Amino acid sequence: MLAQKSKANIVGIDVNKHSVELANYNFAESKWSERLKAECSFLQQYVPSNKLDIIVSNPPFYNTDVYAPNQSRAIARHSTTLKYDDILIFCKKYLSETGKSYLIYPVDTANEMIDKARDSGLFANVELNIKSNYQSEVIRKIVCISKSRNIIDSKTICIEKEKRHDFTPEYIELTKDYYLKF
Repeated sequence: MLAQKSKANIVGIDVNKHSVELANYNFAESKWSERLKAECSFLQQYVPSNKLDIIVSNPPFYNTDVYAPNQSRAIARHSTTLKYDDILIFCKKYLSETGKSYLIYPVDTANEMIDKARDSGLFANVELNIKSNYQSEVIRKIVCISKSRNIIDSKTICIEKEKRHDFTPEYIELTKDYYLKF
């Protein structure tokens, strides 16, 4: 998705070797293959060759003691191997001065992350609140953090109207370039 909207060289990292192999296979089949690669690494051990202008992460965000029975699924969903502080340390160290990091979290976790970011010298600049439908509460937040102290630009988007798979116009507009159905 990032390759479609930028000219950047993109590196994806994951701790799951199979996921990395699958990503590299898909990258090789892509028309943007020369700018895409995936590496198997923990974020805490990954050292980029340059400062980064953008970091995008869908980090594990469950903190409960109840884990998925499948180990790779548990690692992907639970913050046992990747703590919030690890992400913020990485962003603080490797974001360029004008760089931005986009993170998606459940609401409570996002609010906690925004506070932790501020305490570490990073600041929330944009917040996209995501609702399942018009009647639901906000279920996720995509937060953009950077080294710049700006006023938070906050928006809300609903994915569906009342019926399942009856997508809202704003959701269609946001995802149409990536979703074959649209």
